[in-house]
Amino acid sequence: MGYMQVYRVGANEADTPLNRISTLLNGEGIDCVDLGNERPRTGCVLVDFTSGEKLVTQVMGMLPQLPNIVVTSTRLLGERQLAIADEFVSPDLPDEEIVRRVERMHSLATRIVEVPNPAHTRVLLDGDLSKEDSPLHDVATLLSAEQIEWSPIESGEEQDPEGTGIIYTAWRRITYAEILMRDFPGYIHIHLASTQEHLSDAMAVDDLVYPARINRDEVLARHRRFLHMLERLRNPDAFRNDPEMTRAPNVLFVGERQLGHAMKQKFGEVINLTVQPSVAGMRTEAPKYDIILIHLGVKDEARERLALLQLLLKMEPRPQLALLFLSPASDQIRSFCEKQDVAVIESKQAGEVQERLLELRKKKVSAAGA
Repeated sequence: MGYMQVYRVGANEADTPLNRISTLLNGEGIDCVDLGNERPRTGCVLVDFTSGEKLVTQVMGMLPQLPNIVVTSTRLLGERQLAIADEFVSPDLPDEEIVRRVERMHSLATRIVEVPNPAHTRVLLDGDLSKEDSPLHDVATLLSAEQIEWSPIESGEEQDPEGTGIIYTAWRRITYAEILMRDFPGYIHIHLASTQEHLSDAMAVDDLVYPARINRDEVLARHRRFLHMLERLRNPDAFRNDPEMTRAPNVLFVGERQLGHAMKQKFGEVINLTVQPSVAGMRTEAPKYDIILIHLGVKDEARERLALLQLLLKMEPRPQLALLFLSPASDQIRSFCEKQDVAVIESKQAGEVQERLLELRKKKVSAAGA
């Protein structure tokens, strides 16, 4: 599997489950970093359950487009959270299982969104349903008892590139699992192993694997959660509840003090504007702000501020940048800003500048669900 980015939210002291699992993932080559104020579009997020259920719910509202994995102190506690989390990990799971669960959720989410507008959502069962002692038959019986509609994959149905849903399949072999995933890309694949040997073989695929004897309550909890996750990944805005959307943006204005303070007075509490005429110390100050607004000014000031802009463009992560012009900008400047994804604001009116800054902030926050 290629490069993976995982975000973490919650207490990160040395003795917490979140820190121990973050350390494990980093050691396995999975980049695990604090979420902070980022709103990533891809990856998955680890949520510390020691901070309570409220944090899990809050993070899902902030990042509905990412699978959320709750980090609990024990496996037993994690199994009880499947109604509010897409997956769980805990320090008492084997290291390889922790890594596999994170990789699996990352891979699953990446594949699911490749079918952006599914024609239908189905629950499919794949395999011989006549064997009454088989795990597949047990799942069929359980789904029927819960009045969950399902259908078998017909012998002539070789693929469904436009659908989504869940497929429960009797484990056969790795090559078959890979073909099934390719032919049904928008589905969550759950393989049912009837023997320990099958279970060991199935661990090599990116799909989910259930052992022969799995608690019926866990099967149902995961089933409902996976359907919720499918809907959430495809339409994140319907589930978004992000405090960043309503918070007043923090903007750093680099330019003439008089101009900056005039805008600050007009903005009031709508925008938290900090005025800094000097470019000194910007490398450490920039990450504290949502937007950096630069007015180039004239001559020496313009050269210094253009140099600052070049510096900010190279920062990782890069802050959101905007140039303010009190008169129309030149075509050369416009072209440069368009290529570098730097906003151009042309106005003498503080109200118009305020409106553009709020639009930029909203665009950045909502872009996470794009």
